[in-house]
Amino acid sequence: MPRLPSRVRRDEKGRLVVEVSVNKDDPDVKARAMREADLAMSKAKYIEAMVAVMGFAPQTNDKRDLMRLGEWLRQRTFQLDDTDSGAEDRFKDLILANNNETGHDVGYSRAVLSEPEFWIHMAAARWADQTFPVVTMGERYFAALITARTPPERLPVLRSPWKAFVIDIPPNSLSVFDYDDGKRVPITRVLVHCIDDGDGDLWWRWVAFTTTGHKQWREGTTEAIATAVKITEPEHERYGLDVPAFEDNVGQDERMFLLIGNLILNVCEALTNPDYIREHGGSHEKYRARERQGKKGASGMAEPEARTYVLGKPIKIDCREHLRSYVEGTRENREVTVSFLVRGHFKPKLSERVKRLVFIEPYLKRKDQAPILIREHQLEGDE
Repeated sequence: MPRLPSRVRRDEKGRLVVEVSVNKDDPDVKARAMREADLAMSKAKYIEAMVAVMGFAPQTNDKRDLMRLGEWLRQRTFQLDDTDSGAEDRFKDLILANNNETGHDVGYSRAVLSEPEFWIHMAAARWADQTFPVVTMGERYFAALITARTPPERLPVLRSPWKAFVIDIPPNSLSVFDYDDGKRVPITRVLVHCIDDGDGDLWWRWVAFTTTGHKQWREGTTEAIATAVKITEPEHERYGLDVPAFEDNVGQDERMFLLIGNLILNVCEALTNPDYIREHGGSHEKYRARERQGKKGASGMAEPEARTYVLGKPIKIDCREHLRSYVEGTRENREVTVSFLVRGHFKPKLSERVKRLVFIEPYLKRKDQAPILIREHQLEGDE
């Protein structure tokens, strides 16, 4: 049985209760403590609801557990109805039916069917349906791709190679502030779900996982996830304004949201060029053999296996420090022997003429050999 959150226990009647100790004279401290207590109770109810439904509660920041969850749900959702709306209805019915059978209160189903858990479960099921594609890349190529500009004219026609996939983030390349632990933590992977409603418009959902279990998520159209996000006042209230360096961390998170949307779209764009991608590991042939035998997904396998694709090519210019300075919001200039760094970008018109994707990797644009200052990296509206 998975361990319940530290402040949650059972009373003498077996009911879940959460312990709260606050200064009743300070309404702000009390309100924050109650929000934290509600979150702890929601996590506990999620664990118990999933144990009742599945027999185990997956730790979704663990890739192996996420795959087990996805295959279990695929057989009960997308295997029966391949549409996203139909699969979602089947999942909701599954959770609500279990609530009725166990006598759980509505909080148990709410814990599973609210964001981001609902998104994670449906994306994991669709990921299993696509036989677990995972995209990985080196640190230099990651930094080049996440800062590359997706041409605006490409956004309406851009498509995902899979309906769901995972992007593994190179170690220590991207981080987010964990307000529970009070520190920045590395993002390990991004789970992407691309929903096509049939009219040509795509709807994207992504969830970023970290080493501590903290998550960030976003949804929207192709154009929406490619634009900046502003964390609003409700988030300020949620996290509490007494968190040290709150504004700095919120600013970094806003930039992180933009970068992840950029990364997802550029990965999809890069995957259209077979020269940029290669299969890694033996799972690809295993799944092809299963498909020839008429077997779907990982059903019947002892453990699901990911299909890993290595994306990229050697990059001459290392823009990891440039990426880091943008995320951290530093504006310190450094003397270099070039005028400025031109970030990577795609050439859609040239690609159309030569019938293959053309990506211009980052390069240093020189005016002369004298040391001059590096200009700020632009993520939007390149000239």
